[in-house]
Amino acid sequence: MGSASNILTGKARLFSLTPGAGKEWYDSRPNGSGWSWKDFAWDAAGAASGIALWNLSQQLSLLKLNPLTALVQQQRHQKCHRAHR
Repeated sequence: MGSASNILTGKARLFSLTPGAGKEWYDSRPNGSGWSWKDFAWDAAGAASGIALWNLSQQLSLLKLNPLTALVQQQRHQKCHRAHR
């Protein structure tokens, strides 16, 4: 995976952590429930899990282990096989 993937991953981190940070900032106002590092840690864990799953799906699709890709390839092969009969 190259530089473009690193840029996308960085943007994904920023995008996925922003709502959690915004909510904690909102909670830290005088009438709010206060900043919660525990909630923010769970936000970060969820963001990291989502990014890891997305990266894994990209790697699997590059290795052609993606089930949908395999199905499309199988259908193309069957069409080609029928055409040569």
